[in-house]
Amino acid sequence: MTRLILTANDSGAGCLRQANIADIVLPFGFRFVWGALPAPEELATLLAARSAKHGPPGSHWLDFVRSRHLEEIGAKDLGLIDLCERCETIDLWIDPDPNAQLMLIWLLDYLHHRAKIALNLTLVQADVRIGEHPPEELATWRLPAVKIRNDHLETASAAWRAWRAPTPQDWFNLLSKDLGVLPQLPQTVLEVLEELPSTATALGATETRMLELYRQATQVRSMSFPATRSATNGVSSANGRLEPCWTGWLIVRHPLCPVFRRDRSRWRCTTTVTVTSDTHGAN
Repeated sequence: MTRLILTANDSGAGCLRQANIADIVLPFGFRFVWGALPAPEELATLLAARSAKHGPPGSHWLDFVRSRHLEEIGAKDLGLIDLCERCETIDLWIDPDPNAQLMLIWLLDYLHHRAKIALNLTLVQADVRIGEHPPEELATWRLPAVKIRNDHLETASAAWRAWRAPTPQDWFNLLSKDLGVLPQLPQTVLEVLEELPSTATALGATETRMLELYRQATQVRSMSFPATRSATNGVSSANGRLEPCWTGWLIVRHPLCPVFRRDRSRWRCTTTVTVTSDTHGAN
């Protein structure tokens, strides 16, 4: 029996491979939280069996995957659907962060009408990032494994349609829906909405947090070295990692979409505000 694990990033896939809990472990390295979303046709070609449509490295979803078992079963050039049909069990090991959750709803939407595959799908939803834990620890995990049912697929498809919509209205409307079958999705919906520009500052949550961290850093620098005015090289988020500007992503993805503000009942168009700061004047 061939067991396949699909996960959201390379680091998680590497740890799961070393944990030896599946025959094949494959990551999806998409970034759905930044930049323009790939067209459905582009994603379909990427996941299809290798053909003349696939040119340079990176045009096929298995181009950068090295797996002895893939070669043994002659699956190196298969499409995602074909590979899934060769596996008796398919586990989706998913991180809780927004990008991983977006990949989850995309993948479930992609497999929604593949009844034979859907019957073999199991969701293993992690509460922490899988790739941040050693393989020997992952081998001992006993996370709940939930069989994917039609309500999972319907919820994922509705959420993916909302994410692809040209304005945030459909995504905002998800707040009034029951998303509990995908336990980390409600938090993802909120986190993304919080990245829309604030009515007071025109900044999203990540930008506001980064400016606050920078302000704190400059205060400490000023107290320790009052004669020094050089700027810091970068600002880390609360967990020590640089995080993307989600508001910038929204503007890049929807350049014709006005800036929205939220009042829990509707979205109203408002004027874009340009905010500048004098870093040399920071204390």
